[in-house]
Amino acid sequence: MRFLRHFTSVVLAALAVTVPAHVARAARQSYTFTKIADNIGPLLGMANATVNNRGTVAFQATLRAGGSAVMMGNGETLVTVADSSIFPDFNAPSINDQDAVVFSVRAANSGAGFAIYAATRDGLIRIADLADGPFVDLNSLAVVNNRGYVVFWGQLAAGGERIAGRDIQGGIVETIVETNGIFGGFDQAPTVNNSGVVAFTATLQSGVRGIFTARGRAMTTIADSTGPFHVFSGGLTVNERGSVAFHAIEDQGVAGIFVGTQKGVIQQIADDGSTLTNLRTGAAINNEGIVAFTGSQVGGGAGIYTGPDPDDDAVVRSGDVIDGRVVTGVQFFRGLNNQGQVAFVAFFTGNYSAVYRASPEQ
Repeated sequence: MRFLRHFTSVVLAALAVTVPAHVARAARQSYTFTKIADNIGPLLGMANATVNNRGTVAFQATLRAGGSAVMMGNGETLVTVADSSIFPDFNAPSINDQDAVVFSVRAANSGAGFAIYAATRDGLIRIADLADGPFVDLNSLAVVNNRGYVVFWGQLAAGGERIAGRDIQGGIVETIVETNGIFGGFDQAPTVNNSGVVAFTATLQSGVRGIFTARGRAMTTIADSTGPFHVFSGGLTVNERGSVAFHAIEDQGVAGIFVGTQKGVIQQIADDGSTLTNLRTGAAINNEGIVAFTGSQVGGGAGIYTGPDPDDDAVVRSGDVIDGRVVTGVQFFRGLNNQGQVAFVAFFTGNYSAVYRASPEQ
């Protein structure tokens, strides 16, 4: 069987038994909330906030005057990275510690993606466009690491899909994995750590679905559907140890948030139904092993949590008061940094919403 061009060695990690990972805290962690932006003024709506290790937050926005934008702020200043005067529409951004913001641009009204761009202090840099595959769609949630390496998904004009990467400073568009001998397709939200480990969700030609990492010419299976899992969602993240946080549904139908290591050990962070429910994709893991994710209290409202206890593990949840307003809902996607800061969108009564950065108090 012909293998992938960029893999000459394969490491398939044996999956260990899923075990609980939570250690209960004595009390709920306190957070300080910094408002980054709100919908009083030119911004009508906000989504998919992410935060770098300097505390700078990047997010998508819809504009009151029409169109959309990618924004960046730190609680003191708010900058328009790009808006619909330049590109019709955008996907969720990624930001590194040099405040480089990477995003996919797409046709209006959520059309096909046609390019990947990075916004740096030197201006907008094209990372890839349709001619580089050649691709017919670059509707990716592109990510950038602190070395300036950008990873993204694309649908090939010749058929099939590819996860590719390119350095912001230039060079060729590199193929990381593509659909040929082994893989049948990929999720559109790969991720990468600072060591160049790329994590992604894929379906094999055999129909087995799994989570994999690639570094150079080596590939590792983190988890797949031959074990206790049935369905894997996209929007995973990987830390510097190569541990991957992901959302999955087990064979018995219970959804959960899990962490998988390079050695095949799987830890359950939370499951759907015991104390929390409605667990969502986009869980994030940092280098300290903290995992943040979205869920709802059983019989209650939505929140962002770092473990299964709806009280002690809550970062923010419905009913909390921020800046004198009562939270009615939250939206979170990959918004966690190594300081434990969490970036999210909070919703309040009266159609008010805002992007916040939650910082843990010592």
